[in-house]
Amino acid sequence: MIVPHEPSPTRLVQLLREMISEGNFSMAVLADRDGLLIAAVTDDEQSSEAQSVAAALLQRAFVQVQSQLGMAETDEFSLFDVNGTRWVCRPFQVGEQTMVLAVIVPNRNHPYRRLTTRTIHAIQQLWQA
Repeated sequence: MIVPHEPSPTRLVQLLREMISEGNFSMAVLADRDGLLIAAVTDDEQSSEAQSVAAALLQRAFVQVQSQLGMAETDEFSLFDVNGTRWVCRPFQVGEQTMVLAVIVPNRNHPYRRLTTRTIHAIQQLWQA
């Protein structure tokens, strides 16, 4: 077994909901390395499935950058639109499994790092409980 204990989807959704509320993010997605959706929360009509696909594509980009350019393990990947909205993907480990926490941040200067780090730690603790 790759991960010792799989937490309740309800608790994962609750963690994501708390994070987007506190951070004023419009969306949060938790996906595995292959982009399979584990949990998602949005504050509007955005498609969480579409965001999960984006997380998977970005995760594949991490792997290619590491293998083809020889970069160390990627800590974060961000995309910006012309309005400054940021799509942040943060890969992390739960046991031997790589997961991706992705959020939409309202603008370039909006803080997100501390809150996403805290949420990642909470997710890791849930899996090991």
